[in-house]
Amino acid sequence: MPAVVVLGDVNVDIVARLESYPPPGGDSQPLETMLHVGGTSLNTAIMLKRLGVDVVLIARAGADVLGDFAVAEIARNGLSTEWVQRDDRVMTGVAYAAVTPDGERTLLGGGGANRNLDAQTVPFDVIAQANWLHLTSYSVLGAASLEATLHATQLARINAAVTSLDIGLAPVRLARQSVTQLAAEMRVLMPSEQVSIDVMTDQTLLRKLGAQGCVIAEPDGHRFHVPAFAVSVVDSTGAGDAFNGGYIAGSIWQLDTCQSALLANACGAAAATVLGAGSALPTREVVKGLLRERCPTGWEKQAKRVLDVI
Repeated sequence: MPAVVVLGDVNVDIVARLESYPPPGGDSQPLETMLHVGGTSLNTAIMLKRLGVDVVLIARAGADVLGDFAVAEIARNGLSTEWVQRDDRVMTGVAYAAVTPDGERTLLGGGGANRNLDAQTVPFDVIAQANWLHLTSYSVLGAASLEATLHATQLARINAAVTSLDIGLAPVRLARQSVTQLAAEMRVLMPSEQVSIDVMTDQTLLRKLGAQGCVIAEPDGHRFHVPAFAVSVVDSTGAGDAFNGGYIAGSIWQLDTCQSALLANACGAAAATVLGAGSALPTREVVKGLLRERCPTGWEKQAKRVLDVI
């Protein structure tokens, strides 16, 4: 049975590299346009697989050409497609990412089939045997996907699995009550820098700060700042998802919280050096290279410990 189950979204990303973002009503001719498989859940699953963690992806794509592309890419990245549902009613989720020269990306997303994740065909027996269940807040935006997610969460908690939640800006804005309901059931919360979320006394908060690294707040009151790795940013798409995978992997390997966060920062930094996410996400060797060569000052001992187990 898998060490980690990732349940959530699969998208096809249309990534456009721009000289500058156009004003309202304007237009821009991309310098380059690429098609990638993506979605915060799939990206995290790919990063876990690249690090050597046994991971299962549960998701839903459309029964369309984009869904065919997504399923083929999932398989090409070494993940099983057994639990990727197909939807003949709505199209595969699509995200449009406009990337400016500073590496900042502006994202327009369409949930599509992700919102129809069917609880009736989710392999809850697989979830029951996993050590870790990772979820995305985007799952709250559809009634069906929310039902499946809450059921999976309940089952994971009954079986003493660790649960974690990536929290994005749009779900908090569009469905704060549902996000809050789901977040309250989690062991680990992974919000981005701009997200405001209530934290329970028994939860670990891992706030992603981009170029500033991350901040950890533990249930016992300890709070840590783990610095980022200095890299030339090409595209921040998927960096937070890769970060999630790094933290989960470190925790599975029984690294301490700071060491797991250092690995997470390395994965996120490496992901930011390439255009797009999905298949473009970094390999384990690239992450190891960052840990060896660009470790933040004062963190060399922690990096060595991570390298010993990665």
